[in-house]
Amino acid sequence: MESQPSSPLKIGHTHHSTLKEVVPQTDGERLLSTPFGRRNKMRNEAHRGMGLHEPENTLQAFTRACEEQLDGIELDVWLTKDNAVVVIHGHDIDNVEGYIFFDDGSKKLVTEMTLAELRSQTVLNGNIVPLLDEVFRVTKNKVCVNIEFKGTDMRSTEEVLKLCVAHNNLEQVQFSSFDWKFAEALEAARVSLDIQIRPPFGFLTETLDIAESFKIGKQDDGVSFGWDLIEKDMEAFKKVASEVINNGFRVKVYFPFAHQEVYEDYDFLDSVGTDTIITNEPLLVKRYYQKRIN
Repeated sequence: MESQPSSPLKIGHTHHSTLKEVVPQTDGERLLSTPFGRRNKMRNEAHRGMGLHEPENTLQAFTRACEEQLDGIELDVWLTKDNAVVVIHGHDIDNVEGYIFFDDGSKKLVTEMTLAELRSQTVLNGNIVPLLDEVFRVTKNKVCVNIEFKGTDMRSTEEVLKLCVAHNNLEQVQFSSFDWKFAEALEAARVSLDIQIRPPFGFLTETLDIAESFKIGKQDDGVSFGWDLIEKDMEAFKKVASEVINNGFRVKVYFPFAHQEVYEDYDFLDSVGTDTIITNEPLLVKRYYQKRIN
């Protein structure tokens, strides 16, 4: 079962001594100022954990990311039929998102399974789909966690926020989604639960038309662009990146698994003021910064 909140939902500051020393101006700055929030100029955030090095979105992948002392991890969450928050990306079939492919060759939608049904089978060659609760236990005070909401069930925002309160890690998380309605749903859930801290939201986009994100979001939120989109017109992206920064938002870039990342990619992203790289090659990003230091 998912853990229940062990403290009142209304919280305004952390109880961790390592964070008391920081006096940030905004909730976003608080997140990124913590010892585990930023080790590099461009934050090194591992896509689906260490998705190319370990089975993606598994406790093994997230544990490895913590061991590597990365700035953050990105993961995907769904609600099961009985409202458990589970961590898995899911597959698209006939324009329907959220299918799980099990090791026995069967497949089923996450939203049509109870937690017990989901965890009765293995995925990715012998792994069990983790609960977000379990991931929080692994990552507490070690790396920031970027939680991408999948599907269309806005109730997941409240369930995730309750888990954050239970683990007292609201200053360690941020949220994101391609469905920007989740930003508004999160705000409504935060107010309903009387939570004072507002973790940043990342507006994932497949276009350069991002004006609406500035109306919905707030200072320190991010706009996340895919590298495939950037490559189509780098000059246009430079202008958009400048627009993002001028609006008080952060530029974030995610790489598809099919792209082979190289240092030149990181040089370009640095040149346009990118805040966070959501990378499949976090170890390469570490080497990139080590090379720059040396």
